[in-house]
Amino acid sequence: MGWVMNDSLHADRRRDPGGDAYGELGLRVDLEEHHDVSVAIARGVIDFWSVGPMQERLNDAFLASPHVVLVLRDVSFVDSTGLGLLLSVHDRAEAEGGWLRLAALNPLVRRLLQTTELERRFHVYPTLTAATSSLG
Repeated sequence: MGWVMNDSLHADRRRDPGGDAYGELGLRVDLEEHHDVSVAIARGVIDFWSVGPMQERLNDAFLASPHVVLVLRDVSFVDSTGLGLLLSVHDRAEAEGGWLRLAALNPLVRRLLQTTELERRFHVYPTLTAATSSLG
């Protein structure tokens, strides 16, 4: 797959020592391997400020495997930019013979996907175990 690799681990949007405000919330995405599947565990907010680092971490995950599970249990908010990123990654993965699955959604994120009817586009699983149990 033609994913670009970057070592960025954390998009931190707290105040820097210079006083520039980047918001109070941030995003962290940790990568793990489970049964030949890359697992990206996101924590924080997926929005305009964090989609760049989020894309980089998902690129890293797809470099390791064409099959990626994104765990969203600790994601408290996703804006339209974040939804666009998830759709783009999902569609690109499928076009290149892989897949992106969403697992363990925070109730607020689940409601957002239901409200926008995007739950029909994604493969959503209640747990990481359920998402990794079948590679088909």
